[in-house]
Amino acid sequence: MLSGYADKCGYYMQQLGEKSKLLYEDQTYKLNGIAFKVQKELGRFAREKQYCDLYEKYLIEAAFPYKRELTIGDSGNRLDFFIFDCIPVEMKAKPFLLKEDYYQTQRYLQILNSELGIIYNFRDYYIKPKRILRETRKNPQASVNPDSIRKSGSGYLRTISVIIPAYNEEKYIGATLKSVVDNAPENLLEIIVVNNACTDSTAQIASAFPKVRVVNESNKGLTRARQAGLVAAQGELLAYVDADSLVSKDWFNDLNKQFTKDPQLIFLSGPYIYYDTPAWQQWCVKWLYYGTLARLIYFFTGYMASGGNFTVKKEALLQIGGFNTKIEFYGEDTDIVKRLSAVGKVKFDWGFIMATSARRFAGEGTFKTGAKYVANYTAIMLTKKPLSKKYTDVR
Repeated sequence: MLSGYADKCGYYMQQLGEKSKLLYEDQTYKLNGIAFKVQKELGRFAREKQYCDLYEKYLIEAAFPYKRELTIGDSGNRLDFFIFDCIPVEMKAKPFLLKEDYYQTQRYLQILNSELGIIYNFRDYYIKPKRILRETRKNPQASVNPDSIRKSGSGYLRTISVIIPAYNEEKYIGATLKSVVDNAPENLLEIIVVNNACTDSTAQIASAFPKVRVVNESNKGLTRARQAGLVAAQGELLAYVDADSLVSKDWFNDLNKQFTKDPQLIFLSGPYIYYDTPAWQQWCVKWLYYGTLARLIYFFTGYMASGGNFTVKKEALLQIGGFNTKIEFYGEDTDIVKRLSAVGKVKFDWGFIMATSARRFAGEGTFKTGAKYVANYTAIMLTKKPLSKKYTDVR
């Protein structure tokens, strides 16, 4: 009865390593066939419980031994199915799987002393069974070990992708990347530098650093570079940093602390401090803008962002469709946080500080630049469109 659907599994079986091919091959072949049949009957947009109920129906018809909603460990987490007394199976109905889903299956494998688990995500256009082998940790650097980043009473740290859009940043990119690499936490998965139509040696400099992946985006523009980073990133948290900024260990620690402590938080941003500007400019920014005007705006709107100092959950960013690539420069950070505020908790923390260059103040004038930012913030807030359509590259 299931052979027609099970035949579709052949493609996926070819993708697996030799060990995975041999491990419970016959059983998983049959289980995958059931999953294909379930998706064919219910489509991609049913609820998880509906998928589980129908999957259970076919398990019974096939006389496969199983347990459903098995409580695992002291946490009270429930495994969807434990089949043949050896294979934990999880059912998902979400836009994409998170690293946390894989970690959870790894924990089930450890507790149940099983070698292989399966995750089905029925939102996939064509269902792709994910076979998860229990890690032996022979190569501790091969992937992030969830046990090594466990925090008592506060869950697990999410993996981080640092994303740095860059257009002709050869003067600054080296120092920025060094600050990220030197202060990287254990859950930093990758550093993505988006080569946004650079004509200098930015890409070559970036490629020399560990964990750095250069992604090319030939269509010049900040939002297009940010979107290219989103598409390429594999982390659960996307930390957007400017190519002229210096990241501290405290910044990473604060990021991890806040997202671990508050599961509802989807977006975190904070102010800048400037490392290359006169004292009077620093005073103006700190007290006139952040100390007065910005606090008033944030009090009334509940959202605010610094474009080169924010971290967002990838799932939430995808949920709103990513960045608005019609916006060239000014107002893009306000646009993204405003849209995110409609789907989850956003936060501007005055202590979440990023050190960056004041080169735009030097190139265009402190008060002129400040006025542009305020005017475009207001325009996005009221009309959803920026006031300034053009901008100047200051290098």
